Amino acid sequence: MNATDAGKNIDKKQAIELALAQYQGRTLKITEQSDSFVVRILQTDGRVIDIHVDKKTGAVTKD
Repeated sequence: MNATDAGKNIDKKQAIELALAQYQGRTLKITEQSDSFVVRILQTDGRVIDIHVDKKTGAVTKD
């Protein structure tokens, strides 16, 4: 079941899970914007990436 089925937005915990499902690493921080969460991930190769997770759809996009 995705967030749209329940009629509510995803939360921070779900945003982290969605981001880590596509990009392996350790979560450094998560910030909330009006329509998305930004999950900062430290990847295993040492690079830091910002992943945007849409609050409504759960769509994951890389900065």
